[in-house]
Amino acid sequence: MTKAKIAGIETYRTNSHLRIKIDSVTQKRYNQFRQELIDKYGIKKKGFGKHTKLVSDGIDINVCKTEKYLHLVLYGRQRKEVFKILLKYFDFMETK
Repeated sequence: MTKAKIAGIETYRTNSHLRIKIDSVTQKRYNQFRQELIDKYGIKKKGFGKHTKLVSDGIDINVCKTEKYLHLVLYGRQRKEVFKILLKYFDFMETK
């Protein structure tokens, strides 16, 4: 399975910001990631277009899609569990 690439990550006290480079597999991997969250945690999707919010008990994810990147902001007490699932579908880019 080809994974999409995480271009950057910043972690603050209450949230984590991820920037994922958009390529040919990004949308497919994001859909698989979102579906696993729906199946496992009962995530509800709110919003439309380029701005989406995924919400459940203990999980809050803001999603924003730009021309070059998919931005994810993870909030909530189950951030670490969500990040483990995220790493199934996304991998870090190699630095030069």
